[in-house]
Amino acid sequence: QFVKRRAAQETMVVDAMLRLGRLFGVSLYRSPSAYVFQRELAPSEREIVDGLLAHLRHIHARCTESGRALFLVAIPNKIQVESADALRSATLDPDAPSHLLRAFADELGVPLLDVLPLLRGEFERTGVPLYYPIDRHLNPTGARLVTDALARLLTEG
Repeated sequence: QFVKRRAAQETMVVDAMLRLGRLFGVSLYRSPSAYVFQRELAPSEREIVDGLLAHLRHIHARCTESGRALFLVAIPNKIQVESADALRSATLDPDAPSHLLRAFADELGVPLLDVLPLLRGEFERTGVPLYYPIDRHLNPTGARLVTDALARLLTEG
């Protein structure tokens, strides 16, 4: 199980699984949250997304009632940063979660810090990993980029 989990988190393995899946028309990369990259959501998946957005609407309402500001921060998945081209297909879009959150933030009129362009650009420019190799969490380099961007948003508006 450990080897399977490790392999499923390695960028090269994920790239290969996505490419082979596209070639043969089957899903080889199974992840409980992979649906968020689909260009069209199935009704059951849309229900999950709508439930999450309903919770965020509730948080927004509580913030508004108490005179506090709400900021949304979109932290991308490792595959969106390091393997976007392998994920992109007729049915999958590595930027789909960003588009969804941008539309939602615009609807609420709240700021959204989407660090996908920042992290993807840095990775493409330097090739330096921004996530730990054994999971999908930001490593210190990636975390510093995100916290610097968040600090700019909070101090500069």
